[in-house]
Amino acid sequence: SLAFLGIKITRIKTEKSPAAHLSMVTLPDGSLITLNAGSKIAYKKGFGITHRNISLKGEAYFEVKENRQLPFIVMAGEAGIRVTGTKFNVKAYNENPIIKVTVTSGSVVLFETIRPLKEAVLGAGETGIYDRSAKTVTKLTLVDMNDMAWKTLIIDFQNTPLTEVADILMNTYHIPLEIDTVVKNCSVTVRFENQPVDSVIN
Repeated sequence: SLAFLGIKITRIKTEKSPAAHLSMVTLPDGSLITLNAGSKIAYKKGFGITHRNISLKGEAYFEVKENRQLPFIVMAGEAGIRVTGTKFNVKAYNENPIIKVTVTSGSVVLFETIRPLKEAVLGAGETGIYDRSAKTVTKLTLVDMNDMAWKTLIIDFQNTPLTEVADILMNTYHIPLEIDTVVKNCSVTVRFENQPVDSVIN
């Protein structure tokens, strides 16, 4: 029984990003994944040959090699994403009530895991949201590029409340931030490109 369990475990490949740094993973099919800090992917033996199914906990940016015979499927808890070849960001943190997919190139299908017919087709420049509590799949015809600031280091605040600013900065630079209640309802308009965290905070 123990020997069988050991064999089963070795058939799953796991990649995890360090707690405070991004990491790049090249999959056996040539697809490239950038993992946000503390995020994790896992896939079974045969990836790229018999299947292209991968599970994600956390956040990652995918650059998927096209293969129409083997769709690339990301399972992120209650939601799944199906593609053939494209570029997109998936934010699927356990503590977050929504799973968010941002498409920058190509198209993907966002679907509910237990009801795959509940889906939304997303093209470049569109965002899909799966609400865990309402169990709904929604498509928005816009993209908030701040959702990918953790990878691009381009942050553009347009009259953005400081509470939202803090969330984006924490996810981008992996530092704790607390907004004083006196100013939490204030908003800022400013743009940063590849700026060190100290400069941004100042």
